[in-house]
Amino acid sequence: MIKYFYSIAFVLFLMGIVPAAAQITSSRSSLWTDSVYKTLTNDERIGQLMVVRLSTIDGKTKKVTFFEKEVDSLIQRYNVGGI
Repeated sequence: MIKYFYSIAFVLFLMGIVPAAAQITSSRSSLWTDSVYKTLTNDERIGQLMVVRLSTIDGKTKKVTFFEKEVDSLIQRYNVGGI
């Protein structure tokens, strides 16, 4: 019975610590993100909202086409935020 009690107490203890640690990490991440965001120009901020596709698959032939040069050009020109 005492092992059961200690097991429950340990789980409850961890439930209190893990969210607190996650919150600290999240806070640090937010501070870093905000500091980087403040250094961007308006055009760079808009670019971070853009997401482009790197490839496509033809539904009939199942052939994959990659757009490496086009994507590279978009990244250089608009500072694309995601692929």
